[in-house]
Amino acid sequence: MNQQSGINAPNPDRPKEILENFSLESLRYVGSIKRGGQISAFVEAGGHTYTVRVGNYLGQNYGQITAITPDKLILSEVTEDSYGAWQRRTAELELNTSDASNQSKSN
Repeated sequence: MNQQSGINAPNPDRPKEILENFSLESLRYVGSIKRGGQISAFVEAGGHTYTVRVGNYLGQNYGQITAITPDKLILSEVTEDSYGAWQRRTAELELNTSDASNQSKSN
């Protein structure tokens, strides 16, 4: 039973953004900058660095950035449960402070 039209279902007509091609675990949050009251974050993926803002999507669970802080990106993800219902959850991408792989968390 697929509840694609449910309130939490992702929009199938929304064009995918480049960082949605990567798992959240493979992305690295490497820094942020604030200009003119607007905060942007820098995310590394596939050997490239991308600039993202609140509202952008990343990861493979329809993760939309809801907040950018100096130490983490906070996302709202949408996943499908075993009954076909879509569930919203919070995920975080922490600032990468070393060359080790980044830590991501889902709640």
